[in-house]
Amino acid sequence: MPFLDISKNNPEHVRIANDSELRVSDVMAPNSIRVRIDRFAVTANNITYVAMAQSFGYDKFFATATPKESMQMPVWGFATVVGTTAKSVPVSTRIYGYFPAASTCDLKIHSVDLSAEYGVYNRYSFTEGDPFYSADKENAIAVFRPLWATSFLLFDCIQTNALFGASGAVVISSASSKTSFCLAQLLTAAGIKAIGLTSPNNRKWVESLGVYSHVVLYDDVEASVSLKQAAPRGIVYVDIAGNVQLRRRVFAAVGPAHVKKSLGVGMSHFNPGQSAKLEPKVAQVADPADRVETEVFFAPSWSKKRVAELGPVESVRRMLVAWKALMERVDDWVSFKEFVGPVEAKRVYLEFLAGRSDPTVGYMVTLNGCMSPEKAALSKL
Repeated sequence: MPFLDISKNNPEHVRIANDSELRVSDVMAPNSIRVRIDRFAVTANNITYVAMAQSFGYDKFFATATPKESMQMPVWGFATVVGTTAKSVPVSTRIYGYFPAASTCDLKIHSVDLSAEYGVYNRYSFTEGDPFYSADKENAIAVFRPLWATSFLLFDCIQTNALFGASGAVVISSASSKTSFCLAQLLTAAGIKAIGLTSPNNRKWVESLGVYSHVVLYDDVEASVSLKQAAPRGIVYVDIAGNVQLRRRVFAAVGPAHVKKSLGVGMSHFNPGQSAKLEPKVAQVADPADRVETEVFFAPSWSKKRVAELGPVESVRRMLVAWKALMERVDDWVSFKEFVGPVEAKRVYLEFLAGRSDPTVGYMVTLNGCMSPEKAALSKL
């Protein structure tokens, strides 16, 4: 069965591999399940997983035949259990969670909810009884749930820390990305001003979202009135783009002393060879041009902290209230397109890697012949 095999040092090198290379046994390990990965989303988040794989361990989740040289890209989506040695998980169980960009995989059961040591990652839920699940929203869930989880945790971090002393605005790069505008929606709903940075091609659409108080073009950063007005009261900068030069320009425009906090989240704009240049796991990355430090925001760490403080019930309750508000608006923001088969999956991955994806589209992918578990079952009859 096919999967995408991606070079760690040069993510542009991707091939369609077969799990026969992995020597997967027909005999399943005790207390494990084998799933057919029905559909998964591809977003800029997945490019971050690849680009930062060796720094944050994203390359260790799913094996390849050459683990030192290549990796499978982690994705979020839906799967159906097609084999099981776990009494608690019968065949045909439907699961949402963290899978490889592949047609099938085996998962070891760690607990009732399939949770493993990474917490936010490697966490799975049965669609039956999942409060975040709705059958008619599977595409939206696959696209937005992992991105929105990062957005929500970012929002919670900023709000819990009282904007780190800033009262001017939260400035967000790559404003058209889903992580960015989900964060902006949460900030705006809480009465916190969000300023989005974007390209000329995306400006009109970003403005139409109605979640940013102001939208600033990248080329207009130095002349932006909204940035200059926010600066004296202090700003929080959220770097979704992973663009160091843009970050320096923003800091220079508002004045480094007015940047109360800079948080680095992702790499929606990837440059070839970038992953090989990343430093090993570090808490902060110094910016010598302006001496403002950008802290790497790692969502699982903040999630673990807040669950310890609030308890799991209250943590889920807060997320669920905000999640339902998102689901009411999501269909107005994006349309969903489906891409079937390993060749299409590879093409979509390379489009995202090159920065050619359409922010108005939610990309749904399968390496199988169809996305419907019912049709897949019928095809075997």
